[in-house]
Amino acid sequence: MRSSRSALLILISTIVSATSSENDDVVHVTGLVGSNVRLPCNVTPPTLDHPAILVVWSKEPAPNPIYTYDMRTKGLKGKHWYDSFTLGGRAYFNERQNSSFLSIENLKESDGGRYRCRVDFDKAAAKIHKVDVQVVVLPDKPILLTEQGLQFREVKYFEGSHLKVDCRVKGGTPAPRIRWFVDGKEVEGGPLVDRPGALSSTLDYGLLNRKDIDVNITCSAINNDMNQSVNTSVPINILLLPEGVDITTAKNPLSAGKETVISCESWGSRPAAVITWWLGSHQIHANISQTAAKNRKNRTESKLTFIPSRNDTGKFLKCRAENPAMSASQIEDSWHLDIMYKPLVSITLGPTIDPSRIKEGDDAYFECLVVAKPPAYKVYWTFNGEELKQNMKEGVIMGNQSLVLQALPKSSTGEYRCAAVSTEGEGASTPIQLDVKYKPTCRGEPSKIYGVAKGEIVSINCTVDANPVSNLSFSWTFNNTSENADIQESRYTKNGTTSTLMYSPFHELDYGTLLCWGENRLGRQDHPCSFHIIPAGPPEPPEGCMINRSDPDSLRVSCEPGFDGGLEQSFQLEIQQVDTGNTIFNQSSLLPNFHIDKLERKHKLTVTIYSFNSKGRSGRVLLPHLNTDFLLDNGPITRAAKNTEKKADETKSEKSFKNQENLFSIILGVSVALAVVVLVIILTMTIRCGRHVNSGRNRRTSSGSSSPDFLVGPRSSEEADLQTEMSRTLSSSLTSIPSAGSRSLTLPRRNQGLLTLQSLPPPPPPVTAHGSAQLEDLQYTDLPPPPEWATAPLPPPDTFFTLPRKGGGQPAHHQRTVRFQKTGLSKSNSGLDRGSHTESAV
Repeated sequence: MRSSRSALLILISTIVSATSSENDDVVHVTGLVGSNVRLPCNVTPPTLDHPAILVVWSKEPAPNPIYTYDMRTKGLKGKHWYDSFTLGGRAYFNERQNSSFLSIENLKESDGGRYRCRVDFDKAAAKIHKVDVQVVVLPDKPILLTEQGLQFREVKYFEGSHLKVDCRVKGGTPAPRIRWFVDGKEVEGGPLVDRPGALSSTLDYGLLNRKDIDVNITCSAINNDMNQSVNTSVPINILLLPEGVDITTAKNPLSAGKETVISCESWGSRPAAVITWWLGSHQIHANISQTAAKNRKNRTESKLTFIPSRNDTGKFLKCRAENPAMSASQIEDSWHLDIMYKPLVSITLGPTIDPSRIKEGDDAYFECLVVAKPPAYKVYWTFNGEELKQNMKEGVIMGNQSLVLQALPKSSTGEYRCAAVSTEGEGASTPIQLDVKYKPTCRGEPSKIYGVAKGEIVSINCTVDANPVSNLSFSWTFNNTSENADIQESRYTKNGTTSTLMYSPFHELDYGTLLCWGENRLGRQDHPCSFHIIPAGPPEPPEGCMINRSDPDSLRVSCEPGFDGGLEQSFQLEIQQVDTGNTIFNQSSLLPNFHIDKLERKHKLTVTIYSFNSKGRSGRVLLPHLNTDFLLDNGPITRAAKNTEKKADETKSEKSFKNQENLFSIILGVSVALAVVVLVIILTMTIRCGRHVNSGRNRRTSSGSSSPDFLVGPRSSEEADLQTEMSRTLSSSLTSIPSAGSRSLTLPRRNQGLLTLQSLPPPPPPVTAHGSAQLEDLQYTDLPPPPEWATAPLPPPDTFFTLPRKGGGQPAHHQRTVRFQKTGLSKSNSGLDRGSHTESAV
């Protein structure tokens, strides 16, 4: 069917050609491979009566049609037909009255040639149009090479080099021509040379300089009139040295230890310069940030975070820029550093002072060396972290960066520093430890009172402060105002700076004073630690009680503690309602001070206070009835407190009288002084005459003692003086001491002299205070009977110390029992060293 239709078309073409007219004009059409072209064919009829009925396209030299457009069917659109072997589906005829054309898409190189278009009309001669189609094939992309045949884009030139570029082009139909452009402007190149398989042309650019950076060299190959060319552009790659480098941060003095950011900038290098930092001859690698700006100047900025030290003074900080692609391209900017730093302080002890041999009472000398920039405006000294002030009275003398400590006390032991202050800050030296050696001294209170019952065991600790503590030793003595005895070392123990003596009194003569001395390599302590052993008993009632009622709903009671009986005491406050007898408040305290809140109104109250310890309790102090509806005048309640206020008023009146006696006292004092001088001369002569008699008596006395627990011998002058002092203290303390009431008691004495072991009477019986309606006598009728073990014989233990008995030996063990009974300590005993700390251990 297909072949018969082709034959029919050939037959029609042959018949019609006999009556057709051929146009000798040839239309030229040019198209690029892959583009679209239009082949014109005019189908306008000569008259309206003879319309076009058939359009036939063919390609010379073949006579066969390749495309037809049949318009013979009236009322219908024309029919298209194409040869699939030649144009295929890429051709399409577009019918227009005056501008009909055959469109060929995706033009191929094989589509080039002459095409014929024959238009047949109804009952009129046919017309033939000729169209030459030229298919342009663009050449390959040009290649730019150096004179050495290297790729131009990969070669880097130095400033001042001579540049020649060769452009080579392959392919292209028709043959291309080569054109040169520099930054878009056409320049004349070399002649076209036909090389095997390619055409080439050479551009002689000349010498390179900085202005040629990134200049584009373009080679263009063109082979058509449609301005369709193939181009290759390559910038000139020039290596340039850095033009400059500059540290942009102000070159002011820096502070040691303070962070500073320093900036440096370089420009003109191609590629961008690499910046490195150097301190002296050493490169700095840390804390550096760097950025490069890609512009005509190729600027590079680098920032260094720099922390200078004092040792950097005078060194050069360098910012060095270099082109890594070029040797010997380094340039640098430097900064001569001037570093400020806070004071550097050192301290030394005087060259003649041996720090290991400083002892109490010596002088010490310190020197302070300060190095600072700028100079320090203040130098000061510290002791254990606190600033020292000059005090010449206390031996603290400060000079020009020196410190003198005169007559060192033991409290001068500690750390000494020297510090200096400048505008850069403050610096301090490492401390020097001053170790002041001293003889032992009592730690805490030098005198303590122990209330001990007969048969009770008390552990007495003698703790001292000493420096050094190595080879520290202790010695103990007992003094009962009539005899001074040394205690054997086997009777006490030592643990560090504490010596412990276990002691138990079994007789009245066992009460007295224990003295403890510590000794190190500097010597024996000057003043011993004293422990007064007294009989323990119940405490005395509180004294000087006062009531404060500033608010009707509250009550404040304050008293002064009475004698504690030699033991730790506490205080009890009880409040009862008079009408109901109910106890509304019952509280104990270590101090005789109480505060009561939220008292109910319209009640009369009874307030009672007393003290107690492990031996019992004191008499009750009954305060006046209180009416909660009214405020009482604040003031003393007990008679002792009122007497205290009365004495204060009498003291004020006596001051004016004493001022009048001052003049008389001065005259009398001068007279007494003259009399004392005469008396001293007489006593001196008397003592010299009786010295031999006394020495003989002392020898006889020391040889008569055979106690296994004491080493009784002749005492040194220091011990004799101490015994005399203790005797006077105890004698004076055992005399009359006023109590809370109006009476004072005195112990009976024999011969009104010093008590001896033979003549010391037993403790006085308990005394009940009279004369005060506010004190109730306390009868221990409510105490339970003692247990059976309490009445059993109690032999003296082996681990504590007891006094020997002269002539009688130790008391019989079977006769000593412990009984629970009412015991009292007289008012005279309560006056024994009231200011001393009291404690007891059973």
